Amino acid sequence: MIVQQTPLTEALLREWAECPSEIKYPGCARWADPSAFWHEQSAYSEYIRHDAAYAREGVLKEIKCDEANGAPENWLRGGKQCRGTLVRHYWVCKQCVRKAVEHSVVDLVVGAGEEGLGRDWEGILVDEAL
Repeated sequence: MIVQQTPLTEALLREWAECPSEIKYPGCARWADPSAFWHEQSAYSEYIRHDAAYAREGVLKEIKCDEANGAPENWLRGGKQCRGTLVRHYWVCKQCVRKAVEHSVVDLVVGAGEEGLGRDWEGILVDEAL
């Protein structure tokens, strides 16, 4: 989540934290059990984001699954198309994180090298005798 500190945001976060107490959202107590799969995300998805105070235009903006909830190891095996072009979430394949970091570093280094070569191509000396 990316949030801006406003009274409305503070209320949303407080109500989300209090959701399992059922002060405002009857039925949310089932998400109080931390062993429940995706408990905090489910409390948000099922109750908070549908609350009229937050569901109105411009308050919450959802990002496409393909941009923000990518699990590359899932889509590589034919799962739904959430590639994570902006944010990747390695919830299935924790061991894939290392390779992903390696690839991102290589992409940065190679990209910078290509850019440098392109800018100074005329100034590069090539010894054809080698």
